[in-house]
Amino acid sequence: MVSPFVGGAFGSGLRPQYHLALAVMAVLELKRPVRVTLTRQQMFTFAHRPQSIQRVALGAADGRLQAVIHEAVSETSQYEDYCDVVVNWAGQLYRCENVTLGYKGVRLDVPTPADMRAPGAAQGLFPLEVAIDELAEALLMDPLQLRLINYAERDANRNLPFSSKALRDCYREGAERFGWQKRPLAPRARREGNELIGWGMATGAWDAMQNEASARAVLTRDGRVTVSSSTADIGTGTYTAMTQIAADALGVSLQEVVFELGDTRLPNAPIEGGSWTVSSVGSAVDAACKRLSNRLVELARQ
Repeated sequence: MVSPFVGGAFGSGLRPQYHLALAVMAVLELKRPVRVTLTRQQMFTFAHRPQSIQRVALGAADGRLQAVIHEAVSETSQYEDYCDVVVNWAGQLYRCENVTLGYKGVRLDVPTPADMRAPGAAQGLFPLEVAIDELAEALLMDPLQLRLINYAERDANRNLPFSSKALRDCYREGAERFGWQKRPLAPRARREGNELIGWGMATGAWDAMQNEASARAVLTRDGRVTVSSSTADIGTGTYTAMTQIAADALGVSLQEVVFELGDTRLPNAPIEGGSWTVSSVGSAVDAACKRLSNRLVELARQ
């Protein structure tokens, strides 16, 4: 439970491990929760993105993918099993009947890796997209056209249609804005003086995930609405997004809404991660506010 924390500062020169050790000592001594705040610089000394060795192989006929292989060996520590979603994107991004995905973890004498913004996707999509570009070069095809030919309408990993997908629109808009049709087909064809100027593209993907979440909306006599959920704001704008969703659902101004978070005594919510906070907590906030609005209509009718 998060409660008012005891003020004080641990030395900024301490390693993050020592901050955590001091926090544990403080909890035991004070018999109450404490809060540890690390700087961004300290976060990067405390954790790291896992290294991986990857193999991507593609087979195509007439520009259509016939086989996709993506295998990765990624690191973990000797004392924890850390897994990263590195290879699953190859089964989602392009249409192909024959896909082989493989992932192994190797224990090394290193600290446990951690999520470092877009876990798995950043290192998994890069070699896949490089391979797609190399295939386009080998086939003498436009890299964008190759991606459009193999455009996926379903998530092959789950054999389900995408709930929404505007990637084809993104391709079209990007191509128009960058003048893609004027791009030389051959790589290394553009020069400025002694420098080669790249003109390429790549596709990124991320799951649209949702987790169970709940929220509460309370209207007081002064006309203000307090909406609460035990989610967090790690700098991604949760306060703002939830206030906007609540105001829109109730038809009131932003100034009339107060959003509370960061306390386990509030309605349950998942951790902030995976890009699921707005879709999960936001849906709960929308439902709570609409229920409040419907209750007000009932009372008015009575």
